[in-house]
Amino acid sequence: MKSWITKVFPASVKDHHRRCRYVQPRQEIIHGDSPASRQGLAWFGALLLAGNFWLYLAGAVFGIALSVWLGGAAERILRQPDPPSVVVDEIAALPVCFLAWVASDWLRKGQFPKPGQFFSAQNWHLTLIIFVLFRLFDILKPWPVRQSQSLPAGWGITVDDLLAAIYVAAATVVVFH
Repeated sequence: MKSWITKVFPASVKDHHRRCRYVQPRQEIIHGDSPASRQGLAWFGALLLAGNFWLYLAGAVFGIALSVWLGGAAERILRQPDPPSVVVDEIAALPVCFLAWVASDWLRKGQFPKPGQFFSAQNWHLTLIIFVLFRLFDILKPWPVRQSQSLPAGWGITVDDLLAAIYVAAATVVVFH
């Protein structure tokens, strides 16, 4: 199982594990060199390519479930709780950060947003703000984000990032809509 996980997520497990010793989380926000950043945005883009709100939602739920399973497996393999080398939880939670924006466009305009909309000259700064808010909530861990880390196995790994993403989605509704 260990080799299968590291083959499927080589950057997530191997590269990030090596970088965690040298790069502090706050530096990752500034430099954006976290593999989870690129992979999370790629996952978000892949879900947008589905072109359907329900497929986006199903993909996000699938990603979260996969994160719980892989996180639990990683804890057993690495024999430590919430190993810093595991970033699949951040990847899975990122689409939830954008859920309010995606749902709002889908409901108001009657069409599912295209990936380019989030990275256009008009909107790229909003995408960046949402991403940075997610990283901040993930680092600061307001209640109950920090407390959720004590959940067993992959649940503790995933739920803290999911709650941080929900905070971002809620902030998006309050600030942008």
